[in-house]
Amino acid sequence: MSSDKLTWTLTGATVACVLAVYVASAPRAVPGGDSGELITAACELGVAHPPGYPLFTMLSSLLLLLLPLSSPAHSINVLCAVFGAGASGGLCFTVCRLAGPGPGAVLAGGVFAVSRLVWQWSVVAEVFSLNNLFVGVLFSLSACFLCAKSVQQKKKFALWGALFCGLSLCNQHTLVLYVVIIIPWALLHLYTHNGLSFIGLVSLGTCFLAGFVPYIYLPISSYLNRARWSWGDQTSLHGFLTHLLRAEYGTFSLAKTDENLSLLKMLRAQWNHCVNDLSSPVLMLAVLGILLSIRSRIRFVFVWLIVTMVSIYSVFFAWRANLNIEKPLLLGVVERFWLQADAGVCVLAGLGLSWAVCWLNGRLSRGTVWNTGAWILTAGLISHMISLNHSFHPGSWERIANEEMWQARMKTAFFLFDLAENMEREQQARLYELSYYLYCQIVDAQVDYPANWDKNLALAAERLLQSGGRGYSLDSLLSRSIHHFSRYLHREPTDPQSKAIRSVITHLRKELDKLRDRQKG
Repeated sequence: MSSDKLTWTLTGATVACVLAVYVASAPRAVPGGDSGELITAACELGVAHPPGYPLFTMLSSLLLLLLPLSSPAHSINVLCAVFGAGASGGLCFTVCRLAGPGPGAVLAGGVFAVSRLVWQWSVVAEVFSLNNLFVGVLFSLSACFLCAKSVQQKKKFALWGALFCGLSLCNQHTLVLYVVIIIPWALLHLYTHNGLSFIGLVSLGTCFLAGFVPYIYLPISSYLNRARWSWGDQTSLHGFLTHLLRAEYGTFSLAKTDENLSLLKMLRAQWNHCVNDLSSPVLMLAVLGILLSIRSRIRFVFVWLIVTMVSIYSVFFAWRANLNIEKPLLLGVVERFWLQADAGVCVLAGLGLSWAVCWLNGRLSRGTVWNTGAWILTAGLISHMISLNHSFHPGSWERIANEEMWQARMKTAFFLFDLAENMEREQQARLYELSYYLYCQIVDAQVDYPANWDKNLALAAERLLQSGGRGYSLDSLLSRSIHHFSRYLHREPTDPQSKAIRSVITHLRKELDKLRDRQKG
């Protein structure tokens, strides 16, 4: 099989495997974070929070028409899984193009795909997987541009690169820090190969600007005003620029806040993330890739392009990420933006493994042995990361955010219960019913929950029982109340009201026995 065919086969296999893992783990309901807002914007054809994410909104809306799954949330979660799988394929292809198809290419795409943060944010309706896809595409096009044999081929890849540079900025603006490095590098490379002309510059500029066309969606959506929910008014130039430049957040900041950590603390946190999530062997392979790049001019140019982009991005983001990452929820907001740098590290690691195998084969021969060892290392690293990251860590942002949302729903149920205590009979019964319904949903969905939730659910069942049941069977309400009162006492035996609760349980059991005796009679 030719090298090109093997490259596409390996890339396709990587994408297929990652997609299978992602789709299997994509939630069917609305996840946390900004997902609810982005899903709503896609359903309503509205405008999401700044900078608007027009490309993501339009692609999501199109998918809802073409692939309506069990829910809009499920459809868009699957779409993001496709973006994420495509990103891993882009990294795999990049390594194939520079170092040939082999274990290094699979390592780059596979390790990136199953690392904790990438996996977490590639299966939910968020813009990060699309951003990762653009990173993969830009890396791939840069590799093809550099390795092209003729000036005409370089021009072709440059035009595609210009278009995708523009398109990428229709999603997440952090990619501008890669784009501002890729563009002058590509122009300088064309110039040194006598491939730059005035007409060529105009063509490149046109392709770049064409990538911004999706932003037309913002004023159109705002003008039509058909969405029941939308963010801001982009019908005026001022409103459009305010939204595009994220003026409400602070253009070069994550949020308008005075909180901040030192640059070194932020960089140290990112380094700890790389060690813990990408693993030390991957970082060692990335360093090896940098060292082995000196053996070839093409290798050297590409590796230092990646190193420059990752370094400038990391330092700039650490400077402008004005959130206190000592708070777990805010750390979760910040760490999602480290994915863009992780992609570069994984490519360097893949190149390091591929070039190390070539170097060992050239020095010590026995190429089959080194190649087999590299495949075993790749499979071992990916398998280990899958075993670690197949579920969210208890301290992860997603777990913390989910717990906060559940607590908020519990407060709603408690508020309805408290409100019912002071209402007239019919309104009281209806509020008890709503409170009981919410309590059941919350408690039944959790395995480990606070003990007071048992007490709250038991009280709601008991009150609804006194109000006549409102469509629920008396047997089920009595059983629920007895079960959760008993469970509460088991978990909180020192409660000051334990004696009264035991008395209530005894009374409810007698009532349940009487009810069942009547049903038998």
